[in-house]
Amino acid sequence: MISTAYEIVRSSLNNWVDSLIFIMIALFYVLSVLQLPVSEIIQMFAILAAFSIGINIILSSHENINHVKLNQQP
Repeated sequence: MISTAYEIVRSSLNNWVDSLIFIMIALFYVLSVLQLPVSEIIQMFAILAAFSIGINIILSSHENINHVKLNQQP
């Protein structure tokens, strides 16, 4: 259970690191062009992080289901 949660968080962090340049461009855009308040920007990134973790949870559960099915075949 703990190892699965660790893998999900590690996968989410890897996804965020891989897309860091796009996150920085989006941050620059909302700060300079849209001029949104910082609290709204933090809320936007929190929602993005929640979606990222949710997607990784869904993908990891699908991977575990396939792994169990493969092990059950004779």
